[in-house]
Amino acid sequence: MQIKQRLVGALVLLAVAAILLSLVFGAGKQYKQPLVSVAKAPKPPQEAAIKLPKMQPMPTAVAPVKVAKRTIETTATKTKPVGIRAIGRAQQQAALALPQAWIVQLASFGFKSNALKLQRRLARQGFKAYVQAVASKQGKLYRVYVGPVTKERQAKRLVARLAHDVRLKGLVLKFNQRNL
Repeated sequence: MQIKQRLVGALVLLAVAAILLSLVFGAGKQYKQPLVSVAKAPKPPQEAAIKLPKMQPMPTAVAPVKVAKRTIETTATKTKPVGIRAIGRAQQQAALALPQAWIVQLASFGFKSNALKLQRRLARQGFKAYVQAVASKQGKLYRVYVGPVTKERQAKRLVARLAHDVRLKGLVLKFNQRNL
């Protein structure tokens, strides 16, 4: 019975909060004047008659040109150009021959201060940690990562070490630019 009452109370509070937020941020406001004024385009200038000089026809006979023949050997293979948007991020890295790296996601916090506190704690214990803000359905989250390391095996050993030293279980992920 208590759980049911708490759920109903939570729903009522959420509804009130949604109404208040819409009033504060003015979601229902309608503007009478446009927010952006657009200047009228100037009239195009009148076209003046341009007289071009008469062109003389090109001669059809061309003197032969001697070209030295050279043999060029190449080891490159023919490749089709591929649009970057057509392939995924992992394929782009492979195509550019970038080295792979691995990181360990250790925790996610709703408050930045908690994430920074864990980052400082990890730094004191000798871990290379950083915090990244991420938008999610629950709002803004602050994720704490450790790494990167060059091999997945190293990342898995890092998870075991973190579980022992910090008492937190981590998640091994491929490192990419979004994890910065």
